[in-house]
Amino acid sequence: MRGPQVRAARELLGMSQQDLAARADVSVSTVRDIENGTGDPRRSSIEAIEDFLISQGIRFVQTPGVIGMPLTSPRGQASAADNRDD
Repeated sequence: MRGPQVRAARELLGMSQQDLAARADVSVSTVRDIENGTGDPRRSSIEAIEDFLISQGIRFVQTPGVIGMPLTSPRGQASAADNRDD
């Protein structure tokens, strides 16, 4: 999980850095450092953020040369794509 992925996931979910920090139980400075690629965040903090984002339907893609994160529905919830009339 890279900083740009965290920022994009957070913004996709409509969250501020403060919101994400509170929900993942980490400090705002930790979120900021991860997003900016600065500092030396604890592995447990990175895992807490990743676990929270995954619980919200974010999936991180680990393909060489590609940074991505498709959004899927949290378990038991329909996604907007599931409700389309194509």
